[in-house]
Amino acid sequence: MGSITEEQLIQKVIDYVELRPASPKPLSPNDHPPCLITLLQILGRATKAEVDVREKILMYVRDMEPTNLIKNWLVTTLKMDGYEASLCKTSWVSNFGRSKCCSKVMEFTGHYEYVEVMVRDIENGEKATRLILDMDFRSQFEVARASATYKELTNAIPSVFVGTEERLKEIISLLCPAAKRSLRESRLHIPPWRKATYMKAKRIMKGFPHQQLLAKTLVNQAHTVLAHSRSDHSHTAKTLSVSFFSDPHDLCEEHPEVILLCNSIISTQRVLSFLPLHQFKRSTLFVVVLTVKEFTKDLLLDLLPAYCDLICAHPMFGPQSTRYSWRECIFVYENVRIGDEESRISWCEKFLNVFAREGLEMVEMSCTEHDKHAAG
Repeated sequence: MGSITEEQLIQKVIDYVELRPASPKPLSPNDHPPCLITLLQILGRATKAEVDVREKILMYVRDMEPTNLIKNWLVTTLKMDGYEASLCKTSWVSNFGRSKCCSKVMEFTGHYEYVEVMVRDIENGEKATRLILDMDFRSQFEVARASATYKELTNAIPSVFVGTEERLKEIISLLCPAAKRSLRESRLHIPPWRKATYMKAKRIMKGFPHQQLLAKTLVNQAHTVLAHSRSDHSHTAKTLSVSFFSDPHDLCEEHPEVILLCNSIISTQRVLSFLPLHQFKRSTLFVVVLTVKEFTKDLLLDLLPAYCDLICAHPMFGPQSTRYSWRECIFVYENVRIGDEESRISWCEKFLNVFAREGLEMVEMSCTEHDKHAAG
């Protein structure tokens, strides 16, 4: 990644806001290469919610003084304006195979920070929508000795990106192959950090590796594990000694005591809509294991039956720290709603004890406190 200070980044954004032409000369479709037309169409599909958030960000940056904590400052300011915002930190490991110039398999560890904003999209029936905010978006696609065609593409990318995960995937899938073509024209190899898999790993959450680790741990501690997904993971489940159900109704008929929701925040509402909640036992404990956000807590309290128990939890570690052990990692949780019956309290304690036995530091923290902590 190119090195750039926060002060330089802020100045770039200010230049973008203040110096962009007031009325650019319109171009006909024939003046653009097909790849650029597609990019402009993707960028042009921004919803009102995305446009509103981006305008807020540009307004904030215009009036602010340079600071090394721009992302934390933005999260705090968005919260003051009533937005559900948080600072996200991703960590991952990418493996790159052998090539003509290198006989070894290279392992590259990445870390990245971006701001996440949860909004209710009026255009989509008030559905909860996760927006990704990246303050240095354009520079992520810059390459050495770029061709004229690729320069035209990168010039069209906004410095400040606000959009959904779906639009981000489309942009990455379009730009990374274009970057590869540009580098090949200059007889250069594409660096690992400009490949699509790496670019997506920076901001797009993938929970399945964590699900596998959870399953292994539960099985090793003699718990019976059942799994359901709309994707077919039956082969992987079999290797983990997990019973896989393609139909959620079949899983419900097994009457599990605890339901672990291992999905991204944006898909929580959709996942619950597929589950026949009326078929679960009245004392079922629901645990969302990938978020301790107030937004998700409120959503689950609204969607789950009042007779179900609820824990919001998050193992605060990335793929690098979970490859071999959870020991000495931190597990943050809130017992949002637990019934008074001894059996319900017991199941809550049994679930939390799974992680305590693995050596994690157990930290009880409310979702409100977690959001304040994440915002700095």
